[in-house]
Amino acid sequence: MEVVKTKDLAFSYGDLNLFKNVNIDIKSGDYAIIMGNNGAGKSTILKLILGKLKPNLGSIFVFEKKVESLLKDTRVSYVSQFLKSEFPIEVKEFMELGMYSRIKREKLSKNIVLDEIKKYLNLIDGEALLRKSLADLSGGEKRKVYLANALIKKPDLLILDEPTSNLDEISRDKFHKIVKMVNRDNNLTILAISHDVRSIIDDANKFYCLENGSLIELSKSSLKEELSHMHKHGGN
Repeated sequence: MEVVKTKDLAFSYGDLNLFKNVNIDIKSGDYAIIMGNNGAGKSTILKLILGKLKPNLGSIFVFEKKVESLLKDTRVSYVSQFLKSEFPIEVKEFMELGMYSRIKREKLSKNIVLDEIKKYLNLIDGEALLRKSLADLSGGEKRKVYLANALIKKPDLLILDEPTSNLDEISRDKFHKIVKMVNRDNNLTILAISHDVRSIIDDANKFYCLENGSLIELSKSSLKEELSHMHKHGGN
């Protein structure tokens, strides 16, 4: 099944033409990465797919239907690069809000809801955060809690914008392992923006690079070769 498909997308901010002829094809179970320099328009592509912005040209299909807005689609979970953290609520309440549609759909009891919350917090090593205020968490703790909140919805598509920002190396590795696990074990389709390509090149199976207004798809072998060349010559 085609989960995300874009055809000849073009977008501009005023007189600034950000990109054109952007074509993406992501199928069920894919783990796709979009790379590129800051300001290239990677986050804009995600916002177009989510329906938060409208393209100047082109079309977008998600779950094989033309997209209008996915922000209320319970099959999609989105973790933004910029996390809202001013909510004066406990992590437990935040997680309950995240699984609101599941609670209604599956008619979950309070005990089962609490068990589910603990299970997903345990997944991110965040059991101790259950009763903490979301506003009091560190940047890294917030990022992990937002991932747990996204996963507890049991989505079919997980969209991540720079998901490992503010995480130390150990937490970053743990984050990648969790994402790889849900992709592999749950066949969860993932679309992520990341600068941390070296850490996930063996996890993902599709790679796109946005550069100079064009999006190109790279094979894993060619990307590994490029990264090896950059490493030998002192690049990132």
